Amino acid sequence: DVKAPAVVELLDLPADASESAVAVCSANFHALTLTESGRVYANGVGRGGRLGLGREEAAVQPRLVGGPLLLRQVLCVCAGLDFSAAVTSEGELWTWGAIESGCLGYRGGSDVLVPRRVLLSGAAPGGGGVGACGVGAIARGEAAEEAVAVTAGEAHCLLLTRSGKVYGWGKADKCA
Repeated sequence: DVKAPAVVELLDLPADASESAVAVCSANFHALTLTESGRVYANGVGRGGRLGLGREEAAVQPRLVGGPLLLRQVLCVCAGLDFSAAVTSEGELWTWGAIESGCLGYRGGSDVLVPRRVLLSGAAPGGGGVGACGVGAIARGEAAEEAVAVTAGEAHCLLLTRSGKVYGWGKADKCA
């Protein structure tokens, strides 16, 4: 137990990152670090793909979350028990991790080992692994929303849109 704030060496970015962290978040088994250029680093237990590194192995030191997020600037990240989520400067929502959590924003399938975009409208899934979000107004096909922030609990997510709407999804019994 640590009773006072102390530097957490495990969250230090790799020397080749050449930039500073601007945000961190953590859940029971993993942590995410967001850098000033919008890159995401993950470390912890990789079960279910919660790290977004393309496999389920643990990462003691922070590792760059690759895939489609490398082509985007991330503004916000959050970590739930078995999943992670990010919002980009383009207003996109990306999630990854255990599909059983119900917190990824798309129906069915298997665990998602790299970030996958969630459509913020009722549109049918498109190519490239894009999934349709199955929650509330989003699933009813209302106009597409631009995401500005996302946060997570143990087994649910909340998304704030540019218009001020808040969407929630996941396991309702954990949304306290």
